[in-house]
Amino acid sequence: MSLPMAQIRTVTAIVILLASTSTVVWSSPIDDESETERILSPEAELIRQSWEHQSRINDLAYPLFVKNAELCGKNTRMDLGIRWVVVADFEGVDQRFAAIELGVAHMPYIYRVIPASGAGQAGLQHGDQLLAVNGKDVPVAPDRYHARIKPLGAEDQPMYRWRINRQLKQSVSKGASVTIRYLRESERKTTEIRPQKICDLDVALVYESDINLMTVGRTIYVSSGLRNLAVTDAELQTFLAHELAHFIRKHGTKRNLAKILGKGADLIVHMPLILGTTLASGGEFQPEEVPIIPIFSTVGKHVFRKKHEEEADYLAAYLLERIGVSSGDVVDSWESLPHDSGLLKRHGFLDERKVAMNNTAREIENKRLNNEPLEPKSSKKR
Repeated sequence: MSLPMAQIRTVTAIVILLASTSTVVWSSPIDDESETERILSPEAELIRQSWEHQSRINDLAYPLFVKNAELCGKNTRMDLGIRWVVVADFEGVDQRFAAIELGVAHMPYIYRVIPASGAGQAGLQHGDQLLAVNGKDVPVAPDRYHARIKPLGAEDQPMYRWRINRQLKQSVSKGASVTIRYLRESERKTTEIRPQKICDLDVALVYESDINLMTVGRTIYVSSGLRNLAVTDAELQTFLAHELAHFIRKHGTKRNLAKILGKGADLIVHMPLILGTTLASGGEFQPEEVPIIPIFSTVGKHVFRKKHEEEADYLAAYLLERIGVSSGDVVDSWESLPHDSGLLKRHGFLDERKVAMNNTAREIENKRLNNEPLEPKSSKKR
């Protein structure tokens, strides 16, 4: 997927990253009344549309994360089912439109409540602002970006977002109901939310024409090209399930380990040549004189990639069935991809994988006919 890391890490109105009173209720950082004439501005409409597009991805991924949480093992978290932004998440002119026209300010502004979540059942709505959790005020975000932090095992993020996420995470960690105080228009309200255990993954939409998706850290990035191509929700969930399967099987970690071992093996094979060249040059090693051919790293990459794709295809079929999406349509979803799409290039082996996909669909159907639980076999037993 042709997504530079700088683009992935940038939080703007186009890419909204997922996350979950003070005695002074927020006020917009921009108070120029003349700006209120821009109520229907194209810029604000673009922000609204980006929220709608991101919300679709959230809503489709959430059932996969909830219904398959036990398969994620320790890689789970308790989640309220809200997605929020603050004014500091926007830059430049976008910040003005977000603040004036959409009401985004210094307290977490809920731009999406996932219907199937605890927050959805408790009645939270788009536009509500979080004020306090379990009686503790939510940290007030600044007007603009400032210090960043890189928590252990996570991507770097603005300090204020880390602080708010930490408070929300601590409040739901035990799975008990959480008391939320929030602001709706000018009225303060309180409700109880029961968090749900989900796979510890987020999803984010990236405006990229290539048809692709990839996981970086604990976030699945979905290109707008793939979102536009997927005619039905089930098709998009097919690809999300495949990426979730890779996460559950820890293929990313295994792939990185294989890469390190492959490079090490290549280095060992070339060691006689390296030593000979070093001695011939008077003890000084010249890397450019010994081109290392990536034999083992290339072969290992191909072998592991094929094995991982087969494992992900098998598990993804079960992940889909658990949310009511038929595994019998998986092959059609993959065949709908253009041959030059980044997604198909990254995963490959489609002709060989189709046979196994159909076999898995038959396996699941037989289990249904025999009233057997839809439990996937472990990768070791297959």
